[in-house]
Amino acid sequence: HLWGKRDFDGAGEARNNLLVALVSLGEGWHAGHHAFPRSARHGLLKGQVDLSYLLLRILASVGLASDIYLPGDEAVSQRRHR
Repeated sequence: HLWGKRDFDGAGEARNNLLVALVSLGEGWHAGHHAFPRSARHGLLKGQVDLSYLLLRILASVGLASDIYLPGDEAVSQRRHR
């Protein structure tokens, strides 16, 4: 919450931090998580690699995960911090 970029309105003080995202397999895209708490993917913007989301997709492809929620592109665009 202290260092990084605030990419979304309504995400409070949560910030996205590339270094934390790389070390934590995508969990460092914290502003995305706060803007869309139900989203399985925290790296919602172009270039934000989210390996934990990739793992969820792999699990879903073999029937071990379901009901994976993602916000639509329009919702993400509307919440972008300008």
